[in-house]
Amino acid sequence: MKLITKENLLKNIVKDWKFQYGDSSPEITQKLQSIEDPTEEEVTAIIGNNSWMSNICDECGREVPVSVKLGEEVDETELYANAANICTICLQKALDLTNNHS
Repeated sequence: MKLITKENLLKNIVKDWKFQYGDSSPEITQKLQSIEDPTEEEVTAIIGNNSWMSNICDECGREVPVSVKLGEEVDETELYANAANICTICLQKALDLTNNHS
């Protein structure tokens, strides 16, 4: 399990980008590394879209400020298998379902 926030996405952007693309996008990697405290706008401008800053709930499809990644952690790079990002509203709905069947 892992907490996903915009802050986490920004903090880990270089590591995550390098993990995903390796050496295939050195110009973008270099630009991302040159920013000490990147903003969402800066990352979007460098990459060319906002997909790396999106925090979409896999249950309801909404953009959310906080979600929890559920799934099997595969290795120390925080790679997950069969993972889903679930927002707090959907997590609460899931808990409510279990409470109704206790």
